Amino acid sequence: MSFLRFLPAAISIPLLLSPSFSAPAQASYRFSQQNIDQDDYVLMATPDRRQGNRRLVILEELGDQDACWKEQGNAPTLIDPVMLDFDSRGLCDYRSNAGGYSIRVAGKDLNWYYQLKIVEHNGELLLLGKPETKGEASLLIGRSHGAEDFAKIELLPGWKLTQRVYKGQALKHLYLTTDQTLAQIGDPLQSDGGISPISIREPDADQPRWNAGHGALNFGQL
Repeated sequence: MSFLRFLPAAISIPLLLSPSFSAPAQASYRFSQQNIDQDDYVLMATPDRRQGNRRLVILEELGDQDACWKEQGNAPTLIDPVMLDFDSRGLCDYRSNAGGYSIRVAGKDLNWYYQLKIVEHNGELLLLGKPETKGEASLLIGRSHGAEDFAKIELLPGWKLTQRVYKGQALKHLYLTTDQTLAQIGDPLQSDGGISPISIREPDADQPRWNAGHGALNFGQL
């Protein structure tokens, strides 16, 4: 199967793990969260040929027809976003950058302090929360069990997707959520000696960006 027609544009930077945590400054408390059906969503690592790295895209199924993506294989499981092959408006949705998803830990938004990044490490892709402050450790949130493009990202135990709520109104924004505090999470990869920088591949200028044809969607923009 060829996925070359689904290529987003993104800017990422190399990430490193460091062995210590400190509590971030107070985040906004005006938002709350609500539970959602985890089966209606899938996380995948999408390639960016121009930048030579990967980004997180979250697909959502709005209906009950199971028509937005297909899964193949395991270790890793590959995602085929078939929602791009037809007019999927009203049936499917997606989030492709920090405007559509962020991290929430123990009821606190880490939106301005940790960014979601995908790195390649020891033959698989890891979903990390990368702190803006130097000297703090990254959060390990999910992994792919393989290093293929369009690999499904499986969330680690204790993590789930929730939906942002403002004054009782559910918003489109999603949280990668855990009830643990930063101190309870600790540094799960410290024994690995840290995370190597993102594996940089040679950009291919001839490859197209993600386009949606009939669906008029573009995964490169929210």
